[in-house]
Amino acid sequence: MITLTLGYITLPFDIIKSTKSLPSNDYVLSKSVITLSIQGFLQSPPVMYPTIERHIIRLSRQATATESNLCNTLFQALCQPQQPAYGIIQIENFLLGILTPTGQGNLFTIHVVESESIPLTSNHSQVEERMLDLDSSIRPIEILKACQLWPNSKSHLENIANQIYKIAMVYGYWENWRLFEGICQRHEINPQQFIEK
Repeated sequence: MITLTLGYITLPFDIIKSTKSLPSNDYVLSKSVITLSIQGFLQSPPVMYPTIERHIIRLSRQATATESNLCNTLFQALCQPQQPAYGIIQIENFLLGILTPTGQGNLFTIHVVESESIPLTSNHSQVEERMLDLDSSIRPIEILKACQLWPNSKSHLENIANQIYKIAMVYGYWENWRLFEGICQRHEINPQQFIEK
């Protein structure tokens, strides 16, 4: 079973089919219970990394009605006709998972890619430009920790809010801002105070 987390939201999934590119390797997602955290979203997948395995996952039959609704919301968010999105999951140091929807609302695919294997091209700056930098993106756990340390973390939370809000304003990507608002409101912090300056 795989548990996908997005902030404080958790969804149980079962692996129904797995494929690996090299038969000699063990599956990365082979443990009986695995928790994977969706750390962000992209509008185009990082295609420059080689896929080492692929897993089709289905919402667990033991999922509650709330979890089923949340799964449907995740599916719809990833399947926007004008702007499809891909969930990014850091599995290990150099292994990323790319979460993609399938044709059914309760089925998703996780492509496990090796991010250290960047193709060599003559245009090095072009490769750097396309590289996925997870270290510079705000993770839900960072927001959660800052909220737990409130009010001592006010300046840190303000920096996080500014970064997320600027990305939302420039790219029209409001999902992270809504996530930020939800975590703040859960800790009784008004997120609007950070952008009203």
